[in-house]
Amino acid sequence: VHFGYFQKRFVIDDDVDNLRWLSNVRFMELLAMCNCLPGPTSTQVAFAIGITQHGVIGGLTSGFMFLLPGAVIMTFLGFLAHNLKEQIQEPKSAANAVAICASAVGVALVFIAVTGLVKKNVEGPKLSLVCFCTAAACLVVSPAPAWLNPALIILGGAITAVS
Repeated sequence: VHFGYFQKRFVIDDDVDNLRWLSNVRFMELLAMCNCLPGPTSTQVAFAIGITQHGVIGGLTSGFMFLLPGAVIMTFLGFLAHNLKEQIQEPKSAANAVAICASAVGVALVFIAVTGLVKKNVEGPKLSLVCFCTAAACLVVSPAPAWLNPALIILGGAITAVS
């Protein structure tokens, strides 16, 4: 979800009124670079976008501003869940229904963000099929063996090179 928001907010797009800080190519380079680093990729992209605009101070500012709202909200939700622990565990309670609905909304938000990124960055039905099959393989094979991601990257690269 974060990547879709970053792309909508910061990447140059003539159809959308945004900050126009990065080209789409530069954004995808930052995303690829951050994917190779250990740790949460969306946080690293937030830091990287800040660094591209205002150096280290910009990176630190954007990174902490990215982390702060989530930390405050998660702390509040942690206290709330602790206080409602018994009600959440009851199968027919309103608190349990809210917890289940929150999971469904989370899945929907991720689906919307992924389809938005695919529509903007994947050209042609063949590459869309490669993306879909890769995602399906990652979802079906659980837990994923260590060789799965490198194998999918090599296979996707070979298919892209041949087409």
